[in-house]
Amino acid sequence: RGGGGGEEPEGEEWSIEAQGLAEIPAGFPAECMNAVSVSMANNKLTSIPASIATLLKITDLNVSENQLTELPSEIRSLLGLTVLDISDNKLTEVPEWVGDLKKLERLDAYKNSINKVSARVAELKDLKELNIFNNLIVDLPAEIGDMESLELLNVASNQLRVCPPLLKLRGLKRLALFWNKVSILPELGDMPDLEELQLSKNLIVALPDLSRLPALTSISVGNNNLTEIPASIKFCLALQELAAGSNQITALPDGLSHLPNLSKVVLPSNKVSEIPEEIWSCGGLETLDLADNSVSLLDPQVSKLQSLTNLFVQGNKLTEIPDSLKDMGKMKRLQLTDNPVPVTDDAIKALLGDLKKICEGNGGKLMGPEKEAPTASPTKGKLKFSLAKLKGAA
Repeated sequence: RGGGGGEEPEGEEWSIEAQGLAEIPAGFPAECMNAVSVSMANNKLTSIPASIATLLKITDLNVSENQLTELPSEIRSLLGLTVLDISDNKLTEVPEWVGDLKKLERLDAYKNSINKVSARVAELKDLKELNIFNNLIVDLPAEIGDMESLELLNVASNQLRVCPPLLKLRGLKRLALFWNKVSILPELGDMPDLEELQLSKNLIVALPDLSRLPALTSISVGNNNLTEIPASIKFCLALQELAAGSNQITALPDGLSHLPNLSKVVLPSNKVSEIPEEIWSCGGLETLDLADNSVSLLDPQVSKLQSLTNLFVQGNKLTEIPDSLKDMGKMKRLQLTDNPVPVTDDAIKALLGDLKKICEGNGGKLMGPEKEAPTASPTKGKLKFSLAKLKGAA
């Protein structure tokens, strides 16, 4: 430990993290000349001395969680840097000199006030992770679409209206564009490693072709202006979760039965009027959320979904629900509220009692219909009931 309170164990790391410092200690940089990792994070620093350029062995620099409004251009001399964390400051740009850091593999610049990203960032041919979310970025340089080494591109929570072409980003594993103002997406092309596609809370009117995303496990497109999910989703054979709530979607996409790993379908607050028969072939489905739609019929074949633990169909137009729900032994959360179901019929009460026991036995809860249907008359013969919503799915 030097006189300024930094640490340099075995010449590897020097840290003054979380010491409430407003200035760099007097021993800097002399006491950390051999450090490969330097952290000044979580202080009250307003500037970094230009003498940082003398730390020629450094590979990891962390100046996050300070009060920096600019960075010294001398950082461009640290040619061995592989990680640069400048997040959670008051910076307004990703400076052009960052393009000199040719060995950089991760750049964290999130949670600033950045409104400009230099096109020179695309010169970082080894960059795998670019985190610039939670800023004020309106436009991205088109050159970002040429960064073939990128595995993570996170530009969420900005003010983007246009996304640049991404056809060359074949190594991308996660694309996070949520919470922007994008209305039209570019083609995604061949992205054989893409696992997460996060596009929620934009103004998107249509999704691009998804047929060349074989590794995609999760697609999140809620809170947009979509009217459909493309049938090309059936080629996303690794898909586990489809989340598309709060859109204008009128039907579930064709081809869901082709997805052997599908476990969660979440489409609340849309305009879906019927549940396609093929959904009953999705044997691995654990959550089906169609709350606040216009579904009028729940097929007795729902009991084929023996892995289903969460069924949310509240706020629909169901007047009947199938007695076969009693055969779904894994059901944990079942919501039937806000549907026109006759609740005074003794047989219906008995069924609801059985369903309650199943849900509570699995540590969950049944939310049954509270009010009698306007035209309620006891059903005779084969009893069916209406399913409504179970709160809790995103």
